[in-house]
Amino acid sequence: MIYTAAAMTAEAAQPTPEPVTPQPEEATETPAPTETPAHMTPVSVELNGLILRSGPGTMFNQVATFATGTQVMAMGMVTDGTWIQVRAPLSGGGTVDGWMFAQYLDLSNLDEALPIVEMSPQNTLSGVVQDLDGNPIHDVRVAAVLETEDGELRDESTTNHQGQFQIYYPIGIADTANLEIVAVNCNSNIAEYVNESCQVVDYFPTHWQETLSLPQTGALAFTYEKAVTYLEGKVVYQDGNGASEILVRATRQSDGVQSEQVTPVGGAFRLPLGLGTWDVVAVRFHSDGTPLLGETRVFEVGTVGEPLEPLTIPYIEIIER
Repeated sequence: MIYTAAAMTAEAAQPTPEPVTPQPEEATETPAPTETPAHMTPVSVELNGLILRSGPGTMFNQVATFATGTQVMAMGMVTDGTWIQVRAPLSGGGTVDGWMFAQYLDLSNLDEALPIVEMSPQNTLSGVVQDLDGNPIHDVRVAAVLETEDGELRDESTTNHQGQFQIYYPIGIADTANLEIVAVNCNSNIAEYVNESCQVVDYFPTHWQETLSLPQTGALAFTYEKAVTYLEGKVVYQDGNGASEILVRATRQSDGVQSEQVTPVGGAFRLPLGLGTWDVVAVRFHSDGTPLLGETRVFEVGTVGEPLEPLTIPYIEIIER
């Protein structure tokens, strides 16, 4: 997983969690639904304390939790298959309908794909991640944050092979949603392994954040630009050893677009750049997330494939500034 600069504060630098699963609680005694779905297949819970939610996402209310081995009836799924609509048994008798995260269900009994449950555009955030030529980029993680009267709600979605993502939320809980790319999976078509480190090597984002009024009314596209050259270098301690966990960021003067990488063990970095004038700076974060910036260097990229001199950044420079 390759995390963006938005995830580089002390709290957000940790891997983005999957939906939370507390220990089992007694399920709420909710009356069984009167309608029987046409498609019902038994599947088993594989995570102790798996949450049943009122809708397909972590922004929806918790209805109940269920223990490992509990058998529920799968009735449908959202378009990308990440959430399954189920009918679950209650401890006091009867059943309750809701949604469970597909990753924590044993779906091996399914002979065919579950029916798609169409969600209303009124509670759906959707978009696409693509390059500037319109080619889709898959396995990019997009997060949505909604500020509600009761606090902040957050959920994520990963783009499919058409570059599409969907995130669902309860209708009427907020007026706006903040969306941004938070990570790129290592099996994305823009990611590669370089020196045993997973990196986005040939692309950098040109549009990766957006605030939308709810409900969403227009199309949303996050975009990446293909590099024409690369700036390679290393962040080093005084003894010459490489410094890891340093954000090296290049900002294009003409449009504010940024290309960045967090240095792995060894301190090396390789920034993809496009045409234009770039300001390059190293950033170290305090424990409270406050950034500490090093000296800014300027690089001019005027032609495709133009070689750039390797850049060595002393770690002491970041501390002193």
